[in-house]
Amino acid sequence: MIANSILLGDALQQMEEATEGFTLRFVKASRTRKTGGKIEEWHNCRLSRPRHVKGKAKPEKRVPVPATSRQPSHYTNATRNITVGNSGQRRKVQIWLILSLNGQKVL
Repeated sequence: MIANSILLGDALQQMEEATEGFTLRFVKASRTRKTGGKIEEWHNCRLSRPRHVKGKAKPEKRVPVPATSRQPSHYTNATRNITVGNSGQRRKVQIWLILSLNGQKVL
């Protein structure tokens, strides 16, 4: 294996287990706009997860879900939602386009 590198599966596991923010470098791509190739680097990223309330669970109000709504199927589509920095902005990243995680090259 190349020095200072990590396998994609290990990188994804580190992202899931991270307690602090991580740095992610990847290539941007959009099939709908037919653009891509720009390399982006985001700092202090976290995997986006549903919020859990500690203590007693509050009864949730049931809101009718539109028929067009569906789950994102991240594992089927090879994507992950990332919360970028302290802004709370969520962005979708394709795992095959990740170049490095915390300065380690992803193979």
